[in-house]
Amino acid sequence: MSLRLIPRAAQVSRVFVRLSSSNIRDAGGAFGKMEQAREEEYFYKLQKAQLKSMKDQIRREIEHHEKQAKNHQDVIDRHKKRIEELDQEHESLNKSQ
Repeated sequence: MSLRLIPRAAQVSRVFVRLSSSNIRDAGGAFGKMEQAREEEYFYKLQKAQLKSMKDQIRREIEHHEKQAKNHQDVIDRHKKRIEELDQEHESLNKSQ
């Protein structure tokens, strides 16, 4: 005994609907060409929007990394200056002895 979740008649009607409804593009003619043009335009605009979004994201990342590089350079300069100060302090201690 098998348990059916969907009645048999509903299964058959779903198959019929899937088979009977076909794509307008498949039919050909003016409507098919028009539908093809609309689909191509849609995907062109979608791709264009995605590319713009990617460019904007990459620009934001570049700005972020440039700020980080500047911050790192500032820290490097501070450390170099501190090393120079420590060297001068060390020299002055050696001279006083």
